[in-house]
Amino acid sequence: MKTDLWRRCAARYLVPQLPGFQVGAGALLYREPLEWIFCGVVVQPSRSADQFGLQQHVQLLAVPAQHIVGPFGERMRPPGGRGFWNTPSSVADAGPEMAEIVEAVKEQSIPYFDELGTTTGFQAAIEELARETPEDLHYQEAVFCTRLINGDAAGALDAAAAVAALAAHKDAEWARKAADRVSTAAGQLRTDPDAAIRTLRAHTETSRKHLRLPDPS
Repeated sequence: MKTDLWRRCAARYLVPQLPGFQVGAGALLYREPLEWIFCGVVVQPSRSADQFGLQQHVQLLAVPAQHIVGPFGERMRPPGGRGFWNTPSSVADAGPEMAEIVEAVKEQSIPYFDELGTTTGFQAAIEELARETPEDLHYQEAVFCTRLINGDAAGALDAAAAVAALAAHKDAEWARKAADRVSTAAGQLRTDPDAAIRTLRAHTETSRKHLRLPDPS
């Protein structure tokens, strides 16, 4: 489904039926507010131009990213066991498919967003992943950020130490940048917690800029 057609269909059929949702740049439908976490529906292409898929996605914006990234994304399920929705020929013909998507968002996406779309919910989920895969530096950075945001200074410093230890064994530029981000915020946390939060807010603004999301209202 082409981006322009999706955006026009979403604006006409989805937003009026889904309070709090807005059409984002590209093929995004996101839920407000956009303070620390992005909750949205992303259009996914199929092998056929006549069909398209949708994925519900939750992303911590405090970890700078240029794209939609994991780990919290799930394929949405059309009714009747189908794998994809049918691409409408025009906005005028899109009503039936869009009505199905409204129900899918209500039944699948909103509960998913309610569970993971708060800083406490996201922290609980990322902490579990970090326990299961402690060598994953991405998870550990997200643990650091959510602990800091949620006011757990001691826990955040523990996570910062884990990030530093993991990065020391990785010969990759992305790992060095992650370690530098966490080290900077952790150093601020020890002397000026407000400065550490401002650093995470700056990272959040970077993510919003790359994803072309508006500032939080």
